[in-house]
Amino acid sequence: SSGINAEYGGYKEFADYLELKKDSSSAYPEPSQLEDALNLGLERMKCRTRQYARKQLRWIKSRLSHSEDSGYHFRKLDSSHPDHWSDHVSQPALRDVRAFMRGDLVSDPQSMTKAPKSMAVKSCEPCGVMCEGETQYNGHVTSRKHKKRLSSLRKQQARLETS
Repeated sequence: SSGINAEYGGYKEFADYLELKKDSSSAYPEPSQLEDALNLGLERMKCRTRQYARKQLRWIKSRLSHSEDSGYHFRKLDSSHPDHWSDHVSQPALRDVRAFMRGDLVSDPQSMTKAPKSMAVKSCEPCGVMCEGETQYNGHVTSRKHKKRLSSLRKQQARLETS
């Protein structure tokens, strides 16, 4: 098939916004409608990106789980703090590449770093969302999507209690 790759191109996530924008010349949607549709698209895109990243990590982990037998060694690099990119990612990676090019042992599997506790996966049960790290979780809990979901659940509970 040809055209837009709706699967990973972000089109699906912004379809509502694009439709409103296209029809805005005749229907004159409220600016708040456009803004709400855009924000919803952004939230969907962020969620989809996190899902895709998790999928990639699962794929990588499944391939690396057999790496000990193959003689290959891998180092995990913590890229979660852009301010420390040079110290945590760039410099260690360059050291390993240079060592590899010299034919030296690059890294000991026992020295591989573990993900920091702050990057533990947290889930939001009401929304069915998985967040990696405290920052992402706090961002989700304060999001409009989360608040609307909680409100919807409260209304459903109230209806059940009254009937």
